[in-house]
Amino acid sequence: MYCKNCGQELSADAKFCTGCGKTVGKIDSEAKSAVSERAEENRTSFETIEEHKSKNAEIKNDETQERPDCASTEQEQAARSVEAEHTTSEKILLTTTAGYGFKTGTLNLYNDRLEFVCSQGTFTYPINKIKKVRKSFGCLEVTTLDGKTPSFGYDGDIVDQWVAKIIRMIPEENLNMPSVNDGEPASTSNADVSQQISSIKQVGGEKIKEVVGNYKNLQKLPKLKRFLYITIPIIIATIIVFIGMVKFDEATSDGFYIQAAKQVVSENLRSPSTAQFSDVEIVDKDEYGRAVITMTVDAQNGFGAYIRNNYAVIIYDVNTSENTFRYIYPRSYSSDSFEKSVVSNLKENANWGEPLDSD
Repeated sequence: MYCKNCGQELSADAKFCTGCGKTVGKIDSEAKSAVSERAEENRTSFETIEEHKSKNAEIKNDETQERPDCASTEQEQAARSVEAEHTTSEKILLTTTAGYGFKTGTLNLYNDRLEFVCSQGTFTYPINKIKKVRKSFGCLEVTTLDGKTPSFGYDGDIVDQWVAKIIRMIPEENLNMPSVNDGEPASTSNADVSQQISSIKQVGGEKIKEVVGNYKNLQKLPKLKRFLYITIPIIIATIIVFIGMVKFDEATSDGFYIQAAKQVVSENLRSPSTAQFSDVEIVDKDEYGRAVITMTVDAQNGFGAYIRNNYAVIIYDVNTSENTFRYIYPRSYSSDSFEKSVVSNLKENANWGEPLDSD
């Protein structure tokens, strides 16, 4: 039986409720049913509360999973940015088959560099190291900040497109930098040297005039001092003029050697009229008038394409008054690394450092 006050289940012979302490009697079927319904309501309420707790926990878990971690998001954004930059730098803007010296390969233009790829390797020229670019005899000629001038030959119709594209990519500060001396010897024409000598003579003459012109003061000086005041400026002026004449002869002689070397090399080219000379330099002389001249030459080959070669030649037995000279047949070489051995071979053939033959 059950307590009709609290619904506690009791033994059949119980007189007092063990739950609420009230006196109990027998409960009829209606009271028993009411008690059962009340107990069921209490159980249902408890289950509802537990369900609410469970649902709240699930909602919190979902929110935690959906909320992104800030640090993780920043790292992902940085990674995506680096990946985008790498993809941009590796994107080929222009590409073509080209020739570079004796090499044939592929010329590629990227956002950050110009790259020539061939069987001998990869030649890279960063855009931020390029000073200028131009179309030269149908070729793409690039000038770097350190004075290098690589030239790439390919279809002349698209060179203008490459030039326009690269010029827009070159940093503005590079365009305003002074030109780097690319090895071309300084121009020393006869007119320039003559003007220098005239200036020297004028300075010496004015000095003499200044001293000698003050005749009254000179007359008051002792004879020895008077002699020194007149003689010393004349001697100094004479020495200056002599030095100027020596430099004039030396400049004239060097110019003759260089012109003779260009003439000899041109005569051995397929198309002499197309020759363009650069880096012309007298690298050595001996006491008997022999001179080694090296140079770089761009000229057309038999197919009309421009090819770049380096040459070394020895000029000797020079007679500037009669415009005559002799030479050792020029040697060509593909890169600067071979220059030393080529020059050494030429000197050996020319009996370098020994008196010239009488014939």
